[in-house]
Amino acid sequence: MTCLSLWIGRRASWTSPVSPYLSLIVRLLLACANCALADTLMDDFERTNAPAPWAFYNGAEFPGATGSLTAGPGYSGRGAHLAYDLSQGGAYVSANLTLPTPLTLAAISFWLKSPTNITIILRVVDASGQTLQYNLCRPLENLDPVAWYQQAVPLDSANLWWGGAKDGQLHSPISSLAILAGDPLQSGPAGAIDFGPRNHVFYSFTRINEPSVTSRRLAQGSPRNASDPGHPGKPPAPGIRAA
Repeated sequence: MTCLSLWIGRRASWTSPVSPYLSLIVRLLLACANCALADTLMDDFERTNAPAPWAFYNGAEFPGATGSLTAGPGYSGRGAHLAYDLSQGGAYVSANLTLPTPLTLAAISFWLKSPTNITIILRVVDASGQTLQYNLCRPLENLDPVAWYQQAVPLDSANLWWGGAKDGQLHSPISSLAILAGDPLQSGPAGAIDFGPRNHVFYSFTRINEPSVTSRRLAQGSPRNASDPGHPGKPPAPGIRAA
């Protein structure tokens, strides 16, 4: 059994004891580089009751999905194992977490192992009560379903949104997040995803525009409000929260 560490990127502040002009220049350079990020550990899953306080949700607004959320192997150390069965219907299952303290973030990053026929989705709920959804895609160079790969998700460009401000813009801080397995390429699949760390310390990234950590999202057309009449299907229930 191995460990999951989930890290979140926060925009780093910077002060200088030297000339204010030099400080300004450095700040402008950092802005051009899409801002440096400081890493914050969200969870290491080393508790005896892990994966709690993460909670399983069966996507009840689309009846039929079953599954479970249990402790499992991460890339290194302990992790989380999210099992799903869509053979009787449903669209997704998820692992949900309510943050004990809301956080202001620039990005969320985690390591993942998943089948190739399932879509991984990240959702966050912001200060306005808006749910923002980010559709993720595995790296093209990693199609092995038993291999680990990294997702790093900048939070400034959601694919879908609903509730709250309904504007698609992140209103910090965020209060909860969810990792979903769903939207299968074939009907009725059953399987599992695992998310976890590397070498007991989650990968530390410094800029959200580095190619090695840039989120790869599925091409699903223009982002839109999930409550728009032109949006296919009904939006998932905005009340998805970790227990």
